[in-house]
Amino acid sequence: MKGNDKMTAINLDNKLNVQNKVEVTIAGKEYSLLLNDEIGKDITNTLLEIDDGTKPIRDENELEELEKADLEVQKETVCGALDSVRDTEIRTFNKILGRGEGKRIYKYYGNSTQALTFLLTELQKIYNKSITLKKEKKNKKKAKKRRKYIKK
Repeated sequence: MKGNDKMTAINLDNKLNVQNKVEVTIAGKEYSLLLNDEIGKDITNTLLEIDDGTKPIRDENELEELEKADLEVQKETVCGALDSVRDTEIRTFNKILGRGEGKRIYKYYGNSTQALTFLLTELQKIYNKSITLKKEKKNKKKAKKRRKYIKK
C-alpha cells in the first residue's frame, strides 16, 4: 500500500441480525431452540425424505403402475409410504426436541402425520428467517441534505 492509501474498514457484524434462539410451543409444551445448521440440516433432510417417501403415491408414472397393481399391493404401498414418513418425522422431533417428544407430539395432534409435516415446515421457515440483513442506516450525506431543507 502507498502512504496515502487508506484501508476501508467494514464491520459486517453491523449488517447481520441473528435471531436463531427461539421459544416455540409445540403440542402444548414450550421449547427453547437454537436454530443452527445442525437443526436446519435435520429438518431439511427430513423434508427431502418425506418428498422421496411419498413419491410412490404422488408421482404420475408411479401412480399409473400402482393403479395396475392389485388392491393389497396398493394398500401396502400407500400405508408403507405414510408409515415411513411418520417414523422419519418422529425421529427428527426426537433428535431436535428430546427423546420421546416425536411420539408425544404425534399423539397430541391426533396421530396426524400431516400435522408433523406442517410443524417441520414451519420450523424450517423460522430457521430460514433467523439470519437477516439489518436495515442499513441512512446515508449521513442524505440526512444532512434533508436537514438543510427542514430548517426553521
